Amino acid sequence: NETVAVNGPIQFQSANGYRLTTRDVDIRLQERDLRSRGDVEGRMPTGTFRADHLKADLEGRTVTLEGNARLRMEQVGR
Repeated sequence: NETVAVNGPIQFQSANGYRLTTRDVDIRLQERDLRSRGDVEGRMPTGTFRADHLKADLEGRTVTLEGNARLRMEQVGR
C-alpha cells in the first residue's frame, strides 16, 4: 500500500523561522501526501498556530490545518 507510518513526535524546522511539531504521521508515497493522527503546533515569523491534525501536499508544498485550528498573529514593532 506504499504508506510509511511514523509513530511518535516529529519536528520540522526551517532556517527562516518556521517550526512545526506533530506526531503519528502517515506518509502516502504514491499520492505524495502526509497526514498527522496527532495534534499539531508551530511558529512562523508572523505568530503561532495549532490544530487537531494537519495534512500536507508534498508536491504542491502546502499544509492544511484541520479541526479546532487557531492562529495567533503577533504585532512586530518597527
